[in-house]
Amino acid sequence: MVEKRICCCGSGIWTKVIAWFEIIGSVLAVIFYALALVATVNLLTKSDNPDTKRWLSPQEIDEMKNHLTIAIVPLAEILV
Repeated sequence: MVEKRICCCGSGIWTKVIAWFEIIGSVLAVIFYALALVATVNLLTKSDNPDTKRWLSPQEIDEMKNHLTIAIVPLAEILV
């Protein structure tokens, strides 16, 4: 199999495999971050008080942290 030349080096099969892993990992990261953003917006709009300029209560902060942890921890495990 003839390798294509990229700059000064040939691109082997492992270079292409690693590139695909990077592409797939990046797409998954974007999806997970989008889901975390949607979860955050949902939590903020679901609050009892419709006034969005008030501070969050400790319970709301804890609930938001739990939901974001659930959304982000799988991403960290994939990327590490």
